[in-house]
Amino acid sequence: GIGILSTALKKGLLNAEDLKIAMQWMKTLNKAGQILGELKYVKAMTDVTGFGLGGHLLEICESSNINAEINFSAIPLINGLNKYIEQKTIPGGTNRNFESYGLKISTMTDYIKTIICDPQTSGGLLLIVEEEKQNEVLKIALENNFFIKQIGKTFKRNNDENGCYLFIK
Repeated sequence: GIGILSTALKKGLLNAEDLKIAMQWMKTLNKAGQILGELKYVKAMTDVTGFGLGGHLLEICESSNINAEINFSAIPLINGLNKYIEQKTIPGGTNRNFESYGLKISTMTDYIKTIICDPQTSGGLLLIVEEEKQNEVLKIALENNFFIKQIGKTFKRNNDENGCYLFIK
């Protein structure tokens, strides 16, 4: 949602409280990458930036010959984000991202597209972790006061998915 909030700021629509929240998230260092990236069962990791969550996850899927399924309701969103979406403070990069990789994502609503394709100035880290080691990664993250949330799963790619790599439920 940082791309949406940044656009709201440019349009003079972002209120002071939401600006404070956005700044807090953008100042958060990705120290988690330094610690979690050393774990052998973290199979892939990337910071989510200009290509949005969808673009970065698709990049991992394509290079690893896997598919991913996202539980959309599990994606952490900044409180108050919906009011800015309703005011059409959508970055131009959102549509460019969708045009670039949207055909590789299962059918989605405009709202889901806005979130999945939102270009981030300073997004979080996206990790692919061996399923049997997820609890261990969660434990390490919590011990280090990292915000962590499982938003989906990956699975081996079949050749019959009609070009889709990313499925949203």
